[in-house]
Amino acid sequence: MKKYTMIFSLLFYTLSGYSQSCTNPTGSVISGTNTNYNCHQYVKAALVKGWVNMSNGYPSNQSSIPNLSSATIETDNDFIRVCNNYEAKAISMNHAQNNADHSAVVLNGGMYSYDYGNLASTPGFGSQVYTHGHARSFTNACSHKFYSTTSDVSISGPSSVPTGATATYTLSAPSNISADHWGVNTTYFDILSSNSSSVTVKAKSSAGSGYVKVYLRTSCMSSGEFKPSKQKTVSVVADCTGTLNGGALYTFNNVSSGASNTVAMNLSSWTWVKTSGSPSYWYTGSGGKYMYFSLSSGCATFNAYNSSCNLTLTFCAYGGYTMQYDDNEPMEYQVHNLLTNKLERKGTAAPADEPEMLRDLPAGLYVLSIGNTKKKVLIK
Repeated sequence: MKKYTMIFSLLFYTLSGYSQSCTNPTGSVISGTNTNYNCHQYVKAALVKGWVNMSNGYPSNQSSIPNLSSATIETDNDFIRVCNNYEAKAISMNHAQNNADHSAVVLNGGMYSYDYGNLASTPGFGSQVYTHGHARSFTNACSHKFYSTTSDVSISGPSSVPTGATATYTLSAPSNISADHWGVNTTYFDILSSNSSSVTVKAKSSAGSGYVKVYLRTSCMSSGEFKPSKQKTVSVVADCTGTLNGGALYTFNNVSSGASNTVAMNLSSWTWVKTSGSPSYWYTGSGGKYMYFSLSSGCATFNAYNSSCNLTLTFCAYGGYTMQYDDNEPMEYQVHNLLTNKLERKGTAAPADEPEMLRDLPAGLYVLSIGNTKKKVLIK
């Protein structure tokens, strides 16, 4: 019995030693490149900063490379694990094997289905940079993983969302990368729905600077593996919009002469101040949420504001009774600048002389009033 026990023990240790014995070749040194940075810093300098000549592995900006993070690329947001050598831009050793901790960059034209290609790395601090053709050079690791960068991954969608509004954000990424899951700053957003390529969020009532975040994965990543992420800053802004008579409300608006008009703002608690013009009447209701007015002629401008919004709104009357007149009979006219609500000129002239009324005015949008007739004129 003792004899069999001894044989079994010897066989166990022999196999155990064999499984951990992975002698890997080194490579050819790139002369004149003494370094004080490690392999992970070198890979980040190459693929994140662009400080390495990808045809030969020769680094530049070597004095700046030590400032980069010396941590492994396996837990770096700039890198993501991919599933084969065709997708790889870098290679990392498996931490589970003999505490191996090494990474190398894939040089241009390096990755082939039958080989690991042309790699470059430095074995450690104070070494030189080597080129080599084996993924596990400089370590006794028995396996490795492929990595690419997340530089071509982004989140597309609006940079600001009004309070209470919804917005959809889409992952822009190579086809082998998808969303593992989405996240938001819960102070400002709720997630309504999400999938592997997009998320729909709803802004809460608090205005401020939030974010939408996506955690990335590829098909060969395990559930517990580090997932790099991308984040987009999204501001929640006050809803400063409203309607005019149930339709769109613009900075400059036309209303029917003598008609009753209602402005309804989406937010409550507005202060209204008439800054120019002579409306037939105007007043507010429900704490300024509504403003009611009528214009018989001309234009009126209002400043509407609250703690989050400050708007300038102009309304101009048009239509109504049109006098019949002789084109050659002098009449009073006025030209208002719709942008500034300024009376640019006035006088007496025959309607047939309209070009003279507008002569030498700068480019812009104007209201020309001749008698009781008004029309908008665009000067380019």
